[in-house]
Amino acid sequence: MKLNSYMKQTGMRLLVVALLIVASVIGVIEPANAMLAGAVLSYETVAGSTLWVSAQVPATYDTAGYDASIMNWTLVGEITDLAGVAGRQYNISEHAAISNRLRQEKKASYKFPPRVFQMAWDQSDAGQDICRTSSNDDSVLSFKILKQGGDARYFTGQVQGFVEMAGTVDNVVQGTMTVLQQRDTVMNPA
Repeated sequence: MKLNSYMKQTGMRLLVVALLIVASVIGVIEPANAMLAGAVLSYETVAGSTLWVSAQVPATYDTAGYDASIMNWTLVGEITDLAGVAGRQYNISEHAAISNRLRQEKKASYKFPPRVFQMAWDQSDAGQDICRTSSNDDSVLSFKILKQGGDARYFTGQVQGFVEMAGTVDNVVQGTMTVLQQRDTVMNPA
């Protein structure tokens, strides 16, 4: 069903691009304006995105596992900065045979860089409370990011830090949450 929705959305984008090209060829609109109009369809903003947390881990680390009914998702409120979708960061293994001057480099082990989320501190927010509590133990939480266009990103992680920050008289009291990702991000298109 989600694939069908994705195909529909992609088909509509292609149709709009084709119509813009035709309109620019027959002179209805300027080619530069047609290119600009087509560019608007190729990205989205972060506005409207949300972060969700679950104390449960999925039975399987795929879309079906994260979407299962056992997953009790709670919205993490007041997020002001979503950490990026972390990918693998590989270490480098180097080899330098003395028979030639070439230093060869290859990918070796990998890790997931820490993901840092910013938020307005809300002591009564249920999602923040789950994360705050988890920062004091070794539990692994599940996280879900819902993007503006409906795409979902899932991952598991340990909350390594949940820190309150103050500032000056004009600052909102903020919190920073650092999550140590445990598994690859599962991407689910809308």
